[in-house]
Amino acid sequence: TWGHRASPGAGWRVFGGVTTQTRSAAAPSPGPATIERLNDGSIPTLVDAADGTRRRWTVGLRSNASPSALGRTHGVEAGLDTGRASARVTPAYPGSMLELVDGIPARAWQYSPPREARRSATTLAGFVSDRIDLSRRLTLNAALRFDGVTGAARGAAQDVAWRTWLPRAAMRWSITDTWRIAMISGYERTANALTLGTLAYGDPAAPVADVYRWRGGGNLGPLVTRVGPGAGSGGILTTIDARLERPTTGEFDIGVEASPIRSMRLRFAHTLKRESHALAVINVGAPRSSYAVTGIPDPGGNFQD
Repeated sequence: TWGHRASPGAGWRVFGGVTTQTRSAAAPSPGPATIERLNDGSIPTLVDAADGTRRRWTVGLRSNASPSALGRTHGVEAGLDTGRASARVTPAYPGSMLELVDGIPARAWQYSPPREARRSATTLAGFVSDRIDLSRRLTLNAALRFDGVTGAARGAAQDVAWRTWLPRAAMRWSITDTWRIAMISGYERTANALTLGTLAYGDPAAPVADVYRWRGGGNLGPLVTRVGPGAGSGGILTTIDARLERPTTGEFDIGVEASPIRSMRLRFAHTLKRESHALAVINVGAPRSSYAVTGIPDPGGNFQD
C-alpha cells in the first residue's frame, strides 16, 4: 500500500496484492477406492479437491475528500478495483470409486481419466460514496457501486459475464443526548462473487462419471446416471446457461442504538433479506414425463407423547 494525505479530510492510496496456492496430494491407488458416504462425504465433493496451482492478484485505488456544497460538509470517497483469479488444476482420484451407505453397497462411480483444467475470472469494480451531515443529529450515507466480472474455462462453450449496479443508503438520527439514543436504518444490495468452481460446469476438462447400481464385489447393476460437472463426451452433458443471472441479496435494516455509558453500546435491530437468482443445476435433458412419482408416508414427529 502507498498512501498520501493531502489534508485532514483528503488523501489517496493505491494498493495491490498477489496470492499463490499450490496443492499436491499423493497419487491415488490404481484400484477402485471404497468410500463410506456417512463418514467421508459425497464423492463429487471429494473429487473437487484437485491438485494444481491457484493464483489471485488485485490492484486498487482509493481517494477521499471533504468538500462543502449547498452549505453542507460532505465526506466523499471513491475507489476502483481490478483483479484476476486463475486456476490450473488436475483432479487426483482413482478411475473407479465404490460407495457404501452405512456399510451397504450402493453405487459405483467410474470417472473419466483426469485432465488439466484452466479457469479464470477477471473483475472490475468502482464505487463512489458520500456522507452528509444534514443537521447536528441527522446523518445520511449514500453509495453506488458497479461490479463487473467475466469468467470462463478453457474450451468451454459458454462463459459468464455479469455487470451489476449495487446501491447502498443508510441514515442515523440521534434522538437524545441522554444515553445517546439513535435510530438507524439502511438498505444495501450486494452480489455474489463468481467462483472458479462454478466455471467447472461446461468445462471439457472437468470430471465426468458414469454411476451404476452396485450390489457388492464386482457385481454392477444398471447405469443410474451420468454426472459432471464436466461437459463430457461431445461437450453436451453440462453447460452454463447463456442467460445466467447473478445471485444478489437485498438487505434492509432498522433499529435503535444506545450508549448508557461510554464503554457500552447497545443495539436492537431487525434485518430483512431477500436473495434472488440462486444458482442451481437443472436437468433439461429429461422432460417431466420421464419421471414417475412415488409417495412415501411420513408419520412426522410424535408431539403428543
